Amino acid sequence: MAAALALTVSGCVPAVTDTPPARDAAAVQVTPPPVAADLSGSWTTGYPRLADLTRAADVVVVGTVLPGARTSVVEGLPFLDTPVAVTRWVAGRAGVTGTLTIRQTGGVVDGRAVTVEDDPLLRAGERAVFFLDQAVDGRRAILSGPTGRLIVDDDERVRTLPGTSLTEPLPPTLTAVVAAIRASPSSSRTTPARR
Repeated sequence: MAAALALTVSGCVPAVTDTPPARDAAAVQVTPPPVAADLSGSWTTGYPRLADLTRAADVVVVGTVLPGARTSVVEGLPFLDTPVAVTRWVAGRAGVTGTLTIRQTGGVVDGRAVTVEDDPLLRAGERAVFFLDQAVDGRRAILSGPTGRLIVDDDERVRTLPGTSLTEPLPPTLTAVVAAIRASPSSSRTTPARR
């Protein structure tokens, strides 16, 4: 009982009740959902305008998150490596097609989801416009966490995540967002598509 109480106080398991089980009930093992633990952080660079974000990106793609994400812990900090199918190259480094791996701070450690505040973990099936930079070992990182990830809803509407540094309103649809990205002034790192 003492162990259960200690876990209850720390918030890891639901409170223990004295309600007896129903007679003739089938024994069911219930696995509690992962407990979220937020990491606090701030992004080194903010991008108030879509053009700023586009200029800073090594590549901009539309992609769908695939299953198969893996968490690794490096010096005590979890990282999630998630496969993403590129469905549309938008701007930046040419030739980014197929599947790429996006590295995100956070992951699932010992059955607990660990996330950076305002930057939810990528979920299989999620579709987004990703503004990416090169990361270690060929993996890519999303620029400025929630800012570099524009969610594409089923109706092709595009929305930002909470915590974004974008302050200008976004065009409402994926087609309009892609057009705005491609109309952004290029830099030495990003060349808008000419297709």
